[in-house]
Formats: sequence, structure tokens, C-alpha cells
Amino acid sequence: MKKVAVVGFGSIGKRHARNFKAAGAEVAVVSRRPLTEVDLLFRTLQDCLREFKPDIVVICNETHLHHVAVKSLKSEGFTGLILVEKPVFDLTQTEVSEFKDLNIRVMYNLRFNPLLLALQKEILNETLLSAHVYVGQNLKSWRSGDDYRRSYSAKADEGGGVLLDLSHEIDYCLWLFGRFRELVSCVEKISNLEISSCDHCTILLRGHQIASVNIEMNYIDHMTQRFIILNTQNNTYHVDLVKNTFKKNNIDFNMESAMTDSYGQMVQNILQHNAEALTTFDDALEVLRIARAAMSSNQNRQWSVL
Repeated sequence: MKKVAVVGFGSIGKRHARNFKAAGAEVAVVSRRPLTEVDLLFRTLQDCLREFKPDIVVICNETHLHHVAVKSLKSEGFTGLILVEKPVFDLTQTEVSEFKDLNIRVMYNLRFNPLLLALQKEILNETLLSAHVYVGQNLKSWRSGDDYRRSYSAKADEGGGVLLDLSHEIDYCLWLFGRFRELVSCVEKISNLEISSCDHCTILLRGHQIASVNIEMNYIDHMTQRFIILNTQNNTYHVDLVKNTFKKNNIDFNMESAMTDSYGQMVQNILQHNAEALTTFDDALEVLRIARAAMSSNQNRQWSVL
């Protein structure tokens, strides 16, 4: 039985702990809060490593604390699998060479979405032309019962903002289309949400394998939408990750597997295949590089070379 330590017990920490436990792992939680719903609780990561001796550590505390947690694991000599909830770090963390020898994977669960996996197979031998990628949900509706103004998403100094919070889209574009050459962007706060972070971002990228990709991410959409429209030389694909639909040209495909829980599939991959399908540390750093370039492009009002 694998022993899994979950660092942080917010909404995503609870989800990961629940999924690992359901998959048969022994789970401990690291949190300074008193948690009555947890069987094994440690107040510090160091205590957990020494007493629980986990095989896997899942880091899902606030984004700006990810770097601290990984550094602690290195200093403690941890040699197991390190899973970091997206994004791997915040935009201020540029010194990462010391972590290159660690076994780090980043938990971008959309790589396990059945619709995107189907799209990946469809386009293997296609000539890619352009893509429009969209994700939007009003921040007030994200976490039922919680004050959105108190969430890390609302706080720029804690790594909040759509650019990193919704960086799933950047990651899966890298996964589907390969690396990019340059970009131009608009990153801003345009709504009346009471937050210090950006609530809207549009990035136009030029790639090596695709001519152009437009990514729009926001906290302002009252309809909640997530989709990709992809044009190739011979076909057009429309994949809707909210409605769970897959269309190729004018044909709707029956995707009964679309309701599969991508988080659950990710955990199964981790326990059965040592996380081989998860985002690598290098790919996660590339997501950050794109995010930094987007910030720079927005500030300078010009294209940024990647």
C-alpha cells in the first residue's frame, strides 16, 4: 500500500486526499489547522516525513508556498515522488535548478480528460492551423459557501489571478501543440470583483507546429464555459469540456466516457504507473515561462519571444 502525504487541506487538498484514499492508499495530511475529519494529521512536513515516511508527497497549499515545501523536501532528503498542484510555483520563483534532481510531477488533471485524450489521438497525423481555447467562470460561484474575496484566487500576492489559476489551458496547449515561438497578450482586471488579481487574460501564441493559438481565461463568465475549437488542414474540431461534447466538422461523436473523473484517472495513473502521464517539471516550468512572457508582453505592449 502506497503512503501518501497531502500538504494543505483546502478544497483541492480534500479532493486529492479523498481520491487517494478511495484508490487504496494510506493518506496523511499536513496542516496547522485542527482537522477532526482527518485520520492522520501532522502539523509540520518534517514530522510527517520522519514519522509517516510517505512514498508520495502531494503539495496543494497556497501557490506562493509551493517553493517552500519543495525546498523542505529537498533539505530533508526526500527521494520519493513529489506531486505539486498546478501551477508548480508562482511567477516570482525563478531559481529552480536545485530541484532538477527531484522526482517532481505537476497535477494538471485535464491531461486525463477523455475528450482531450480523444482529440490528441485524432490530430496525430493532422496539419494544425489554428485554435481558439476558452475558459471562463465567475469567481463568485467557484467555491460554494465561501467568500471569494478571501480565496487565494483573489489575491495577487498569493499567486492568484487567471494567468496561473487557469493555467490548465496553457498546459494542455503545450501538450497538444508543442512549444511556442512568441506571444502577445492582454492581462488585466476589468470587472467589479473585489480582488487584487487579474480577472481576464487573452494570449495569442505562434507555434512551431501550429500557426496560431488564442487562449482566453477569465473569472467573469456567468455561464461557465470551457472549450477548444481547433482547425486543421482537413477538419474542424469543437470540444466542450463543460457540456462534454465532441464534434468533428458537423458530426457529433458519442462520448460516453466523457463523464469520467479526470482527477480520479490521474490518481490511478500515479498509483499504477508512477505518474508517467503527468506534466513533467520541465513542462510545468514552460507554463510559467509563458505566463511570465504574457505579463511582460502586456506591460510592454509588444510581442514577447519565447
